[in-house]
Amino acid sequence: LKKVQNKFNKLPDIFIGNAGISQIKDFKKINLRDIKKIFEINFFSNFYFTQKLITNMMQNKFGRIIFISSIGGQWGGVNQVHYAASKAALINLSRSLSKLYSKFGVLSNSIAVGLVKTKMSKKEILKNKKIKLNIPMQRFGEKEEIADAVSFLCSKKSSYITGQTINLNGGMLS
Repeated sequence: LKKVQNKFNKLPDIFIGNAGISQIKDFKKINLRDIKKIFEINFFSNFYFTQKLITNMMQNKFGRIIFISSIGGQWGGVNQVHYAASKAALINLSRSLSKLYSKFGVLSNSIAVGLVKTKMSKKEILKNKKIKLNIPMQRFGEKEEIADAVSFLCSKKSSYITGQTINLNGGMLS
């Protein structure tokens, strides 16, 4: 944040919380170290970064906070229970921030992403060749589609949307 402030002479008024890692592991084998690592990156980093920015956003009467969550944060996870819990925490952080700060012009939303072709999902996609069959659109999402949704939430076109979770998952319902 200091580098950004020095370079641009101000703090950002838009924060995209997209830090995230996953771990495929049987529930009975997940240990405290696994849980701490997942939550530190997926939840706490976004929480603390938002804390540092929120006062500035309130003072400017403008801010956009967008967390990249996961469909797992809504449904739960199989062999990724701790990952799903961390993404659910992000969704609820967004809702809580919306209740607290929307009156100051600071809007907070989440995007619950389904399966998108990324380095993080590569192992899961390779492990389960039929996983695409669970997606009504019969394809994986593209990173550009996430970027388009983020761009929309940053724009004036979304000025009355806050506390929401946009499902970006090719039609997966359950």
